[in-house]
Amino acid sequence: MSGHDHYALTYAVLGRPIRGSLSPVMHNAAFEALGMDARYEALDVAPGDLGSVFEKAARGHWAGFNLTHPHKTAGAALCDWMSPEAEAAGAVNTVVFDGLRAEGHNTDVVALRSVMLEWATAAASAAGQEKRFSAAVLGSGGAARAAAVAAAQSGAGEVVVSARATSKAEEAASALSWATRRFGGARRAAAEPVIWRGLRLPELLDALRRFDVVVQATSAPDRVLRFEAAQFAPGVLAVELNYRPSPSTSFLEAAAAGGARAVDGLEILLRQGEEAFRLFTGVRPPGGVMRRALSQAVGRGAGGEKGVGS
Repeated sequence: MSGHDHYALTYAVLGRPIRGSLSPVMHNAAFEALGMDARYEALDVAPGDLGSVFEKAARGHWAGFNLTHPHKTAGAALCDWMSPEAEAAGAVNTVVFDGLRAEGHNTDVVALRSVMLEWATAAASAAGQEKRFSAAVLGSGGAARAAAVAAAQSGAGEVVVSARATSKAEEAASALSWATRRFGGARRAAAEPVIWRGLRLPELLDALRRFDVVVQATSAPDRVLRFEAAQFAPGVLAVELNYRPSPSTSFLEAAAAGGARAVDGLEILLRQGEEAFRLFTGVRPPGGVMRRALSQAVGRGAGGEKGVGS
């Protein structure tokens, strides 16, 4: 934790593995632009050590932190209070400490919801009418749950989550159905409930083309999970939550080739990071600062979208 004691406020992203995280790059750029006496670092934290890190933070070691894989669902159980988005997802990616009180938020939901609402608004404008859409979420972990909640909050009529085992996928779908009803996850009125389903990952992959929104929220590497253009219908929204080791993935390449609107993991990282920064500091980061920092870090232009995670 080099430099920790030299700053009035210290923040961190906790995960394992954590090497290569770009969260410090964008947060530190915003702190510098605002002249804030604060620092953001990346910490490799084993799952069994998460509780002790929360305890140290409550004693003033950190003012707040972000959680990435594999801590998003475990972190929820350690919070004293959670936002409606975090409650609905059963996962936390941003923790702010108010004295001894750990307040959990899910800015992944906020980021994904903004992307989905932009797409849904554009689709409704092109069609001349608003329609309920179907969403497929590859995965059932913390990031996948955030994507599922975002879909429900953006007007989805059907949300399907997946896992290697059918039982795990069905459990996740059932938990999300209950939580979104209880914590206000659905955008539509109760008369039009969201249909929740859980499928084995191979089954959902075979049926991808019928969905309007597809979110790749697994941590499977490209060499394990491959995609083809035929799996995506033209005009659908395809969102990749991974950006390591490269923002370019088989999922994004296939989606773009199929005519989908493809959004990469850096765009989700940026949007959730901007919201986390606001929660940490009470102010929004200066316009464009975090985006430019990310673009410079990966060596590309400041665009952001091509054709999730900390």
